[in-house]
Amino acid sequence: ITRIDINTAQFSSRCMAGEVAGIYMSEDNLYTFNTSYWDFSDSASELLHWTSGNTHLHKFDLATFNYHGSALIEGQLASSNPRLRLGELNDGSIALVTSKRSSEDNWRLTDHQLTVLKNQDGQLKEIASLPNEDQPAAIGKVNEQVYSVRFMQDRAYIVTFEQVDPLYVIDLSNPSQPSIAGELEIPGYSDYLHPIGKDLLLGIGKDAKVGDSGTSWYQGVKVSLFDVSDIQQPAELCNIVFGKRGSSTALEYDLHSFSGIQQDGQYRFAFPISLNEGPAQGDAWRDAESQFYQWSQSGLYLFEIKDKQLTQAGAMITERNEGNQNWESWGQR
Repeated sequence: ITRIDINTAQFSSRCMAGEVAGIYMSEDNLYTFNTSYWDFSDSASELLHWTSGNTHLHKFDLATFNYHGSALIEGQLASSNPRLRLGELNDGSIALVTSKRSSEDNWRLTDHQLTVLKNQDGQLKEIASLPNEDQPAAIGKVNEQVYSVRFMQDRAYIVTFEQVDPLYVIDLSNPSQPSIAGELEIPGYSDYLHPIGKDLLLGIGKDAKVGDSGTSWYQGVKVSLFDVSDIQQPAELCNIVFGKRGSSTALEYDLHSFSGIQQDGQYRFAFPISLNEGPAQGDAWRDAESQFYQWSQSGLYLFEIKDKQLTQAGAMITERNEGNQNWESWGQR
């Protein structure tokens, strides 16, 4: 890891053994993380599940550039935006949400845990986790996977999904005693969460409908605005759905495709959407809700939030289907 003074071009470096899959930075610290499938436990009785992967976390102080300790946490930071599964709290502790297989027969990562670590005696040590004996409620229902996480103001927002979208609000005001403070169930799921001030939360992902078979099928791109002013009773204020099944956004895997600005008493934001609302593409599988549709157009979509209301303010369309193509060209990205 190399730190460069951009004014003087002076630099210094620190080395660590192991790979780095990603980084998370706060104002004061740099964390590197990696998922390993090796079992580094001292004995076979350890609870670290090598089949699910374990998360290696290393901490470096930005002011002194000193190494401040490491930790090995069971489960992995499993999502398209893994760095959003970490968050530094006001007391300097670091919280993260990891997932692992609930059983050897279940290949999906459906067992979720929030862990809080803090520097003690030169090491990163666990000071709390959720669920625990006092707070045994699981994060997510049976077979639900975590689709998005966001830490903000000593809270964690977690979205899980299989048939409906439970939005969990985790109270981290006391880092040593985390608890599930509130929960909201709505159709669909959010791939990306974005806090706006203290009271509002933006969720961007997919709508979903349950077919006759009982299977939940994701649909078009869904933009939801939540009121989280009451930590115990999060509420959806409004939502807008774009396109049909097959529509997508780069926010599913790249958090840098979102841009927002606070301006003149309102919040404006934009992100790209690839819209599928043309003719049906092939045959539906099992349920009518499983039908995919042809790509129609792509562009940058603009939104505004004012007085707790979400509106679409326009779109800059960069490519349209003129009838001679079924998908957008990658060159337009």
